[in-house]
Amino acid sequence: MIRIGLVFFTMMVVLLVSCKKDGTSYFAPKIQCIVGEVRIISEKGKNMRTAVSGDILGTGDIVSAGKASVAEILIGSRGIVRVFENTELKISTLMADTATSSAISMSKGRVYVIFSKLKKNSYYQVITPTLVASIRGTSFRVSAQEKKVRLDVLNGNVVVNPVIDGTIRNVVEKLVEKNQSVIIDEKLARAAFERKKSIDVVQLKPEEIIAIKEEATSIKPKVIEKLDIEARKEINREISDMKDDAAKARKKKKKSKSKRELTPEERARLEEAKKMAEQLNKSM
Repeated sequence: MIRIGLVFFTMMVVLLVSCKKDGTSYFAPKIQCIVGEVRIISEKGKNMRTAVSGDILGTGDIVSAGKASVAEILIGSRGIVRVFENTELKISTLMADTATSSAISMSKGRVYVIFSKLKKNSYYQVITPTLVASIRGTSFRVSAQEKKVRLDVLNGNVVVNPVIDGTIRNVVEKLVEKNQSVIIDEKLARAAFERKKSIDVVQLKPEEIIAIKEEATSIKPKVIEKLDIEARKEINREISDMKDDAAKARKKKKKSKSKRELTPEERARLEEAKKMAEQLNKSM
């Protein structure tokens, strides 16, 4: 009886520790897929190593994807960040027991972020030189240059705040919705904070939406499989819809191309071919 009690107590301790670990690693980033040359630089640049699948990233780590390189990072069990070539991003903060958010910072390059709905009162942020994007469950792309950043939203809503000299200005915010885009440079960020100019949001063009969707659908299925059941279903459904939309757009484009108006030269050649065919029929 004593032995059974000890076994039960040990199992409860293991369970509690496991639950605590899951709670503190809700946004724990882990590299799942790599193409080309991807490096991990530790905080303050003390150590640099070649990234491998399975690498767990910590606060302060920098992921650097070189030319023609891609890395897919699993964010806990709820999201994926796809890092494109010539991109550097830093793990700024990781959610712990007392925190409700996690963030990555990127100074240059391009990332695609897709998240299923996060738990209550938690959110994820992408911090750039001129804006910070905050989400609770959505998909979007961020393209960053030193002084200008573009955000494209494919699904859900993203709250955007301007960033000036490394400081997030929360007093100014803009909601960017599905199929919308916003571009913020240093000048606009400062003008928006000083209330001299508003941040304008524009609708994405159909061809832009399809191009972004085609990028998103290249996320590896084996990475999606690492998400929890709910997130996996939600993201697989979204990517499946994206693939269907992209296929329909390609088909429509091909059809419209085949029905395009002929040039004068093409019409002349067609008429000449018809005349030759008629003459040939008469002679037979």
